[in-house]
Amino acid sequence: RSKNTNMCKYRSNVLIGSLILAIFFAVAVSDCNVDEPERIDCGFVGINQQQCLQKGCCWKPEKDKDPWCFYSSSHTCIFLTNSSGVPFTEQQVETMHSYYIRNLNIQGKGGVAAAPDTATPGGSYYYHWERDGALSMRAYMILTGELKEYRTYMEAYTSWVIRVQNLNDPHDQDVRTEPKYYLPEGGVYIGGCCRPQTDGPGLRAIALIQFANDLLTSGDLVYVKENLYTGDTNIKKGGAIYNDLDWVVNNWDQNGCDLWEEIQSNDFFWNRYNFRKALLDGAAFAKRMGDSSLANKYQTQAQKYKICYMTHIGMVSFCMKKPLGKKMLL
Repeated sequence: RSKNTNMCKYRSNVLIGSLILAIFFAVAVSDCNVDEPERIDCGFVGINQQQCLQKGCCWKPEKDKDPWCFYSSSHTCIFLTNSSGVPFTEQQVETMHSYYIRNLNIQGKGGVAAAPDTATPGGSYYYHWERDGALSMRAYMILTGELKEYRTYMEAYTSWVIRVQNLNDPHDQDVRTEPKYYLPEGGVYIGGCCRPQTDGPGLRAIALIQFANDLLTSGDLVYVKENLYTGDTNIKKGGAIYNDLDWVVNNWDQNGCDLWEEIQSNDFFWNRYNFRKALLDGAAFAKRMGDSSLANKYQTQAQKYKICYMTHIGMVSFCMKKPLGKKMLL
């Protein structure tokens, strides 16, 4: 009798659980009438219907529309928290920091590895991405905070930048807009990739200007004038900073790839904003170096970028005279 009673309770629990799930998914389905531009991706590459629904998300496979797996209109952010404690222990932070450092200055040649694993599913990430390298080195300076602590890494990175800026490009484009390079030596990656990726020069300049300013504050003008800002285009093409800013000034309206390497445009908000940041930093740095003419040139050009990127807020680019959908702006 006890066995039958337990079985009935088990069956009742299963039925109640199934009913709750049915109600949940019925609600979810009713909230799945989300227009394509408003859909927030809930899946991953290769996700199927069962996996999508198990996550409590909407599944609508429609030709030429994406994503197929997306959050319902009633979805709320799952990352909101009221926690007042620190998210990681000191030991965990130290572990993450040590892994971070291992990806910098690969074999002492200045390159930055996206990931040390050469057998990552879907392809190796053991390359130096121009964008990632610049962001990583700038972040390293911010995290470290002291010139004496990060100088060795930044000098190696500067040498890397100067070296790759002078490579012959195998794709008949400006090498400064190549997406990635081989490690550890720094040859241009010859495989398939969306090219050009035009945010690299600006991001590199921003990082190197921070380094140069810290050097100037410490009284080291010699290194800056020998490597970062030579004042002579015949010497290291004017220096690593000048060379990258020169590209930004003269090629700001060139077509380039988006961050996900899926589409091309000459009016991405990300690029516009980073171009302006690079030139504003460059103007202040040039003035500090006593080059008022170049400082004015950078400042004037930066103002043009502001006019362009501000139009993105209204969802229309009046610089290019064409409407842009959300996918173009993200």
